[in-house]
Amino acid sequence: MNIALPALLIILLIMPGFVFLGAFERRENTVIDRKPFDMSFGLAVFLAVLVHTLTLHLSSLIGNAAQLSYAVKLLTGTKLTDEDIQVITQNIDWITAYFLVTMVGSYALGKFSQYLVLKYSPYKNSLYSFDTPWYYELKGMLSSKQDAQLIKASCLLDLNSGSYLYYGIVDAFYLTKDGQPDRLVLENASRRKLDNDDTGSKPQELEGDPPAPAEDTSSPKDRFYQIKGDRLTLKYCEIKNLNLEYYYVYEKPIQ
Repeated sequence: MNIALPALLIILLIMPGFVFLGAFERRENTVIDRKPFDMSFGLAVFLAVLVHTLTLHLSSLIGNAAQLSYAVKLLTGTKLTDEDIQVITQNIDWITAYFLVTMVGSYALGKFSQYLVLKYSPYKNSLYSFDTPWYYELKGMLSSKQDAQLIKASCLLDLNSGSYLYYGIVDAFYLTKDGQPDRLVLENASRRKLDNDDTGSKPQELEGDPPAPAEDTSSPKDRFYQIKGDRLTLKYCEIKNLNLEYYYVYEKPIQ
């Protein structure tokens, strides 16, 4: 019991820092920042200290200052007297409310900090951008001059029946914990087999060379066929090549 109480208290004291990081680094079910564990742990401890300092200050303002001496006794394993146990028992509601406030406050501060970063530093080349380049690539937020409103993707997949090129509008994406693409969701998707690809411009023939294949004059619409369904999900591990097309909307001044 003497070992369990200090360990539990340490977890409760550090937890607000991890709650803050979890809220700050996740957006739309995607991890948008990645750090090694040692850096995350150190940052979580630092953030937890800040959160507890702020919460203790607010607690003193409302007239119920926390008694840190009891926390020190629990952390150091000092034997509690009957009077100490009675005081802790009488204030169990305030102690519970304190940790609830720190957890909820940490989550709110994390989300608010993320909002500030994405609002005032939203691009890949920004000074305070998150350490996940793929997030900005698939969002089209490369710079203030390259902020795409629509993204189309061409994905090459090798299947048992041959190589296929999938084409569609990027509707959503999911990243792994390492910040790498995991799944790509396309809208209005279509595909075509590479055997049906055009041969491009006709090469210059040299004397003695066999005749070059005839140029494919069919339009891209003839070579692609629409895939039934609203959203097509592709696993990134199966994609051999990925090409992104960024489309920008500009307002034309009224003359």
